[in-house]
Amino acid sequence: MNNITININGQFIRKSTKNAGAAGSANSRELKFIFDKSWDGYAKRIIWRDSFGENETSVILTPQIASKTSEYSSYIPKEATAKTGWCSFTVEGYYTASPDKVMMSVRDCLFVSHAEGEANIPPVTKSEAMQLQSEIEEIMPKVNALMEETRGEISALSQKLLLWEEYNSKTYYEAGNKVTFNGSSFVCKQNCIGVSPENEDFWLMIAARGYRGSKGNQGPQGIRGEVGEKGEKGDKGDKGDQGERGERGLNGSVVPANGFYSFSVDENGDLWVSYPDSENAPSVELNENGELILTTDQNGASSFNVGSVKGDKFTYLDFTEDEKDELLIRAMPEIEAVNKAASEAVSSAANALVSEENAAQSEEVAARAMEDLLEMINGGDIVLATGGKLPLSAIPATATQEIYTVTSEDELTSLTAQRGDLAELIEEIDSERTITKTWQCLGDASVRENWVVWGTSYAVQAGNATTANNATNANMINNHRIVEMTEEEFQAAVKDENTYYLVY
Repeated sequence: MNNITININGQFIRKSTKNAGAAGSANSRELKFIFDKSWDGYAKRIIWRDSFGENETSVILTPQIASKTSEYSSYIPKEATAKTGWCSFTVEGYYTASPDKVMMSVRDCLFVSHAEGEANIPPVTKSEAMQLQSEIEEIMPKVNALMEETRGEISALSQKLLLWEEYNSKTYYEAGNKVTFNGSSFVCKQNCIGVSPENEDFWLMIAARGYRGSKGNQGPQGIRGEVGEKGEKGDKGDKGDQGERGERGLNGSVVPANGFYSFSVDENGDLWVSYPDSENAPSVELNENGELILTTDQNGASSFNVGSVKGDKFTYLDFTEDEKDELLIRAMPEIEAVNKAASEAVSSAANALVSEENAAQSEEVAARAMEDLLEMINGGDIVLATGGKLPLSAIPATATQEIYTVTSEDELTSLTAQRGDLAELIEEIDSERTITKTWQCLGDASVRENWVVWGTSYAVQAGNATTANNATNANMINNHRIVEMTEEEFQAAVKDENTYYLVY
């Protein structure tokens, strides 16, 4: 059997083929309808007509049981393929409560080809009611199986929900299990083992531990009854046989009252009060009713009835609920002090852990900085000094000043100098080599304009003439040269001891 896939997106239809088969070949083609979300929520049926627009036939579309997709299977009824030509089909969407009111509708055609020979005439297509009945009978076994499976899942879930126990870190818990932990109740959100109920990702608190309420005010003291007349003392009876040794009683309770006191009952049934030193001895008395009265304040302002000591034994179980509460209330300051000390210890441990982590990070940063420094030294980016001095190779060229010697001004542009370097002109005067002029480089040494006069010996220019007539700006007096110059020129000139300077 060939299949035809029909995709329906809103009011548009796309078919895998347009051929419905040969005339008379009813039910030979299975149709798979796939609907988009715009058709969700509607019951669906197909109205078929033959190529003449006659023999209208209705087919109900029913989804597969437990299917989560919008896919439906159907067939082409024999009424639509009875005649050659283009048969048509209309897909309708409606509410099940109002099947006569169509809410969605889309129409298309399939081609029925000519058949050679006598066509097989199939039975008439069932009515919609008969189709529904057939569908119900077909899906009932599946429905029953799903119901049985659902009942099993509900039973398993009930077993999970019924579990309620004290939390055990070695127990495997499933979602739905409930436990108690530190006085609070939790339900498991996802399967786990060894995960504390305090972890909110795995557990949900459903009941928090309540806080103890404050003690109510003490009621008024009742009226003391009259003491009856004392009866006559009877004759002393014979000493009875010693009874069997009884079981040892529970350990006594420790009560904070100007110090700690321990109550215990020995194997003979005697009540013992123990205290750490003689200075804090408790005040204990036995009244006429055989009740033990313990005074917890040195001034006698606070006291309570420990309980009757009549009988062979006295244990914590002999206390009333009010007396137990009184003991607990009196112990609360010490309990709170212990809890505070424990909290401070935990906080100190946490701070120590943070400090340790910070120290580790600082150590890591320092180690990384040292690695970078060593890498720069090894790569030549940093040169270390030896004996307190850096090698010349490590000093930038602009940090040093070279002094060149020239015999003429024309040699300046041929020097390999840089900005800041000096060039001195040395000439032979009076049989001595004398610096007559100095230039300084202010840029590219090959450019003459970058060389400027840095200093001039006016004594050389003027005072070294043999006579006053051929001297520049000078005269001779008693074989001594006289030079006139400004104060600025005098400060910059090279002085000569055989020269007189006239400064103005």
